[in-house]
Amino acid sequence: MEAINPYQSPDDPPTDAPDLRPALGVLSGRRKDLRRVAFAQKGIPVWIAMSSGSVLLILATLPQWGWLTRRQELYFVIGLGVLSLGNLAAIVCSYYIGRLIYGWPKGLGLALLMGYPVLTVVGLVVINRSANKVLRQNGLRVGYFGARLADLDA
Repeated sequence: MEAINPYQSPDDPPTDAPDLRPALGVLSGRRKDLRRVAFAQKGIPVWIAMSSGSVLLILATLPQWGWLTRRQELYFVIGLGVLSLGNLAAIVCSYYIGRLIYGWPKGLGLALLMGYPVLTVVGLVVINRSANKVLRQNGLRVGYFGARLADLDA
């Protein structure tokens, strides 16, 4: 049982209150939007894994010469489907993070940038760098898979 301080000023926030500081680097300044940035950033390694795996699957099914067998056709179609889903995830995450950090026009521009295959990687590097910067400004540790969401709850 915690002891209550009878001499605590009424202006001080209670000791069990959530963090009331504004979030730095997020347009709204709300901690809830900072959590959204951290959650959406977790989609970037998912895109990397999905696109890498699907490209390897597509390359593994291509024959040296001749026609594709039924199994190779199936793997090829699965690889293209996974690659398409990964690119869709990249578009959604980049728009979401860009909208929270920069505003909707730049977020939409970054999402449209994801439509071009080579520029997808460049766009995700820009988004990931800016999301890391915002999360680190707010005192969160950021690793390869983004910030721990449990750190935001504390």
